[in-house]
Formats: sequence, C-alpha cells, structure tokens
Amino acid sequence: MKIKKYLESSPVFTLTRAYEKIIVDLQLRLKREGVNLTQAWIVVALFFENKPASPSRLAKTLETSPSNISHSLKKLIQAGWAHRLLDNSDGRAFFIELTPSGKKRAVQLIRIFDGLQAVFENQVGERGLMVWNKRAKMIEEVYKWKYSSTSDIF
Repeated sequence: MKIKKYLESSPVFTLTRAYEKIIVDLQLRLKREGVNLTQAWIVVALFFENKPASPSRLAKTLETSPSNISHSLKKLIQAGWAHRLLDNSDGRAFFIELTPSGKKRAVQLIRIFDGLQAVFENQVGERGLMVWNKRAKMIEEVYKWKYSSTSDIF
C-alpha cells in the first residue's frame, strides 16, 4: 500500500505496533494472574518498597493518574492482595500495604517481568536495552514538550 513508507517512518505507528506486540500479550499473561498491568506494577512497587505507601506516591512513581491508582487498588484490596492502613497523623489519609498473599503474588509477577526483560536482553543485549530505554524516554520528553495541553495539535 502507498501508506507503507509513511508508516515505516512514523514514530507513532512504530510505538503502536510495539505496544500491540508486547503489552497486549503481557496483559493477557497478567490476566491469568488476576491483574492488569497497572495492578501488577502496584503490587511489585509495594513489594520492593517493603513498607506501606500512599496512593498519591504510587501514582507519582508509576506516572499514572490518582483515579487509575484508586481503581486498581480497589481491585487489589477486593482480591485480598493488599489492605489499607489508616494514617495515625491524619485520619483522612491512608496507606496501602501488601498482604502475605499479595507478597506471594508479587514474586510471581516479578518472575514474569524478569522473564520479559531476559527476552529483550537476549535479543538486543543489556547495552542495547539501555539504549532503547533512553530513546523511549527521549521520545516521551519530545512528546511532552511538543504536544503539551497548550499545543493546537491536540
């Protein structure tokens, strides 16, 4: 098709294609574990933190909206993977902590993420993966600057 050359040079198309090949399959794999990608990142983040964290800190760390974190936490709490702890200094605030079940599930999720990273490292090498991550961050920064909410493109 005539559009093929344009698509091959389009960063948006390349990112979309990569997303569909990687993230869609990863979401299907995580679904078998009973979580989506955001929920998995929350569980892993809490596991590595090894102490309760506030929803706002999770949102900032995972670079997602507070409402996305709230929705994901609701599901994790319902599943028994996490629970709320009230903040003693502010009765309105709370923290999230993994339950023993959540910690066990975190180990399995880490294995999944480590396995995916191993695939990347085997294909492009550790250095290649670092370069890829750097370029992806660069694209993200260009997007933030060029297509901010003040831009007339969106």
